[in-house]
Amino acid sequence: MFIKKWRIVKGGFAMSDKTKAHLSAKTLWVLFILGLVNAVMYCFPYIRYVFYDQQIAAMGITNTQSGVLMTIYAAANTITLIPGGILADKWSVKKCLVGSIFGSVVIGIIYALTMNFTVACVLWAGLGMSTIFVFWAAITKAVGQVGTVEEQGMCYGIYYAASGIISAILNAVCLQVSRLSDDPSTSFSIAVWAMVAFTAVALILTMIFFKEKSITQTKSSDEEFKIKYVGEALKNPMTWLFSLMVLCAYGLYTSVSYFSPYLTDVLGVPLVHSSFISIVRSNLMNLLCPIGGIIVDKIFKSSTKWYITAFGITIVIYGGVLIMPSSISPVV
Repeated sequence: MFIKKWRIVKGGFAMSDKTKAHLSAKTLWVLFILGLVNAVMYCFPYIRYVFYDQQIAAMGITNTQSGVLMTIYAAANTITLIPGGILADKWSVKKCLVGSIFGSVVIGIIYALTMNFTVACVLWAGLGMSTIFVFWAAITKAVGQVGTVEEQGMCYGIYYAASGIISAILNAVCLQVSRLSDDPSTSFSIAVWAMVAFTAVALILTMIFFKEKSITQTKSSDEEFKIKYVGEALKNPMTWLFSLMVLCAYGLYTSVSYFSPYLTDVLGVPLVHSSFISIVRSNLMNLLCPIGGIIVDKIFKSSTKWYITAFGITIVIYGGVLIMPSSISPVV
């Protein structure tokens, strides 16, 4: 397997000589663990994507209250992301990972024992801390430390692929064990405890197998973070354009969670089948990302053109949903 190095030339980038990059079994194992960590950390805060109706039944909450939990989580993410990245550069990567995963385990246990909306509001704010604060930057750095400079592309590709596949498997397992009970509340509780168990396993594996590299870096004053850089970024029109694009794309992504109650309440699809469809939609569809990259590079040759096309297709799909009769087959 080969990875090509890039070198800057006039007018853009070109590939230099091929460099053979072999990933050892140990490296693959660590990437698998990091993929597991990423999968379990985000299965819990986004639990409603798979267990929407079950969560509402177990907690006795409304659709609005379910949305409030995600609003709290998103707000916590927004507030903690930048300071978390700064601190993650100063703290140990392994300690950041272990502390974050441990926090999610504790939050999961409390949630499983309470199932109370008021408590859940506090817990979802806590999840914003444990899954984003220093965790996001730390796990990104962790993947970068696993391989050499020449292996970075391969490492990140394997990591994201592992994360998507493992996330689908974990949700499928949680869905399967939840079928041990016919009561929606008990069924959901079983699924939560299964997620807590998987998160605890990820914590143990990280503590045992992830070895942090000691990296000595000498930064110039221009490379160090300064508050003035934030102001400069906010003045750049591209910052706001990209922010708007991400807002629109993520808004569409989060809205698909409402297809779960649509399938059950309108089309009459059983809860288990609706959850299975959600797993495929939210996790396995990530495996199509490489195809999207090929489409951008080979067909459109422009990310902007692909964005315009993709958003256009999405508009047509959502328009179809609006006029879709309730008698239509669930297969459609």
